[in-house]
Amino acid sequence: MNKEWLEDPYAKKWLGKLTEHTKENCIGDFSLFLKWCGKTPTELIKMKIEALRSEDPTQRAVVEDLLIQYKKHLEDMKKYKVSVIRTYLNRVMSFFSHNNLKLSFARGDLKVHVSESEKVTKEWVLINEEIRALYNIADIRDKALLLMLYQSGLSEVDTSSFDIEDLPDITSCEGHYYIDTFRKKTDIPQRTCVSVECVHDIKAMLRERGNPSTGPLFISHKGERLEVRFINEAMKNLCKKVFPERLGEFKTKNFRSSYNDALLRANLTQETKDVLMGHKRESARGHYECSEATIRAAYDMAFKYLSVNHGTQARHDIELLKKEIDDMKVQLSEQAKIIYSFQATMEQVLVDKGIIKHTKQPEPKPET
Repeated sequence: MNKEWLEDPYAKKWLGKLTEHTKENCIGDFSLFLKWCGKTPTELIKMKIEALRSEDPTQRAVVEDLLIQYKKHLEDMKKYKVSVIRTYLNRVMSFFSHNNLKLSFARGDLKVHVSESEKVTKEWVLINEEIRALYNIADIRDKALLLMLYQSGLSEVDTSSFDIEDLPDITSCEGHYYIDTFRKKTDIPQRTCVSVECVHDIKAMLRERGNPSTGPLFISHKGERLEVRFINEAMKNLCKKVFPERLGEFKTKNFRSSYNDALLRANLTQETKDVLMGHKRESARGHYECSEATIRAAYDMAFKYLSVNHGTQARHDIELLKKEIDDMKVQLSEQAKIIYSFQATMEQVLVDKGIIKHTKQPEPKPET
């Protein structure tokens, strides 16, 4: 279905009440429901209003029954996890409630049944050594991308959305870089850090691009923002080279599970872990803030389980510095030869004209 429904007055009223982060997710999810039922937002609202006027109890719940059928349809597709189906259903209920027509269900009506495949499928949680193997074969952009996903716990869509100006002073940062953002998928705040290792590779990546100060942080080879599908493709290509036998198990979101695993190993409190993961904090805990100092301290505890370079970056930097010095020596030697040749030519001209007597200039010694 195209996006003409966005101009529907009831859709505009609903979306106008949402934050930008939530709105983006709702548009895509709600489009799936509209395509499935073949109705416009206005037609759905009229259907509910008409149902409320009916004296027949079965007719009064016609919209609720429609949503129950949609739930069963999503279950039968056997491609969505329970959490994803619940999100899709919540989008529809949000549409009606924001138009003052809250849907009502009996207990268990919207219970999502777990498929057998979801019960037995185990997610591949990559351990640090496996992440390091991927890192070692990546180019500079993909090194930074991999560390952003793994060491910060950010999703692909959140990583894709970062602009350089969203991370001010990162090129002058010397340690972990604290970030406070909202997850696009859930609109829940996430406070974490871009690791010192990732900061190092981001600096190198930006130097290769001429140190731009604005624009997308991660770009394609064509200079365009690196969209989610290209991030997934880049990470999958790394896996294909290192772990071809496990390619069928690999998903980019597995890095977030690996990040979660490191937080668990650090024995952080559940509340602190929720903040670092961008999970909703339960009960009254969500009403209290968590300081940057607390997040930094917790991240330091977890970083020893997340680090992948073990001095590799420092050694690489030294090698680059040595190469730059060697190149500079060659350039200076060539320049000295050019200067000597020029001086000899000028001297010969002056000797020929009788202005000076010939004096032999020492030849420049090669640089060592």
